Amino acid sequence: MLRKWERQVWDTINAALFSISEPRVVPLLFYSLLTYLHDENMIVIKCARCKTKIFKYLKIGKGKVLRCFEEWIAEDSGLREEGQVKCPKCGNLIGVEEEKWVKMNRSGFTYSGKVIKK
Repeated sequence: MLRKWERQVWDTINAALFSISEPRVVPLLFYSLLTYLHDENMIVIKCARCKTKIFKYLKIGKGKVLRCFEEWIAEDSGLREEGQVKCPKCGNLIGVEEEKWVKMNRSGFTYSGKVIKK
């Protein structure tokens, strides 16, 4: 079952694919959708100690930030060593890398920004 915003994106893409006869326009549509999602709905994750920017992350849905999926991280300035994500300035532990995501250490970071609600 798709979420409401996922259904809207899916319907927009399907409508564009079937109504556009010019194949060069389709990549522009995908680019504009990704730009909209990434520019409007990003949160900035910062170190709790020194307030250094660690991630710029696409957060969808209400709730706590428990893990950050790798494909939704737009900008990554964290220091990664031995499977751990640390602050490059003070060395504070932000999270631990797992297969497809970073499991976040809740006391190691703060975040701010707009969040999409499901």
